[in-house]
Amino acid sequence: MTEYIPNKILLEYYNEIDSIFKKIKSYRKHLDVIFVFGGAEDGYTRNKFLNYVETNNLTPFNFITIESLYKDIVNFSKTHKTISAKKIKLANLELEAINNAYSILLFPESPGSFAELGFFSADEKTREKILVMNNSKYDHEESYINELIKLVHEERQISPFYFSVDREIEEFEKYLKKVIHGYKDFDEYNSDVFESFTSFEKEIVKLSLIYETIKIIPYLSVGELTVVLRFIFKEKKIKVINFDRYIMSMVSLLVVSGLIKREEIDTKHFFIVSDENYNLFLFEDFTDNEYKKKLKISMLVKKSRGLF
Repeated sequence: MTEYIPNKILLEYYNEIDSIFKKIKSYRKHLDVIFVFGGAEDGYTRNKFLNYVETNNLTPFNFITIESLYKDIVNFSKTHKTISAKKIKLANLELEAINNAYSILLFPESPGSFAELGFFSADEKTREKILVMNNSKYDHEESYINELIKLVHEERQISPFYFSVDREIEEFEKYLKKVIHGYKDFDEYNSDVFESFTSFEKEIVKLSLIYETIKIIPYLSVGELTVVLRFIFKEKKIKVINFDRYIMSMVSLLVVSGLIKREEIDTKHFFIVSDENYNLFLFEDFTDNEYKKKLKISMLVKKSRGLF
């Protein structure tokens, strides 16, 4: 039977691997994620686009919706009574998620998407990530929506995309080509996307710390992971508002982004990374002793889960 790890042992694990987090060299500037906003019902262009990229996505990015993130949080909170999705404000969740993402693709085709265009264009950090794909039928209309579209694109010196009902696929393909322009060599893309580490202040660095902790200490439950991260955030003097809510939201973001997954063992859920070769941090070379400690902790946790 799988037993949870006592807090005292978790603290010992953290102390064993703390030196690794002192060797962060650089961090990935964003998740390889693009959030897609638009109409949620069948027939809307956003859903046609999402269906298209399921089988035609040749970019290094995952295309996800904010609804899928919130749904993951709600579903996961139902199985963990100490976590409440009710404490999470959707507007705050959107900003936290998008600040960690590569960009936003927005289809202004419903009242909700009109509101989101206004909301995101009002914030400098999110405004610079917006790219709109609009119906050419409404391109020349004088409207508040078109003025916003013009504003966010002129500021970044890029053009929005326009589609007509009979040319949707053509515009989807054109957009995807724009996304991968300059990133055809994925090794080159990875070298461009990392930035030198200086502090833990940036949102993406905090999120990266969560991901790399799961990578170094796999198969922790949400409770165990929260305990370890509380140690780390306190030690590194990292401040977040409502720690438990923040960890819950960011773990779900990593799940829907495809970077981590939940493994069920004896009806309990534990976290592991999806790809051991994917990095949000790049570290200075580990010493043999640090590597052995990392391997030791990983094996001890796996053994406690009955994995060997």
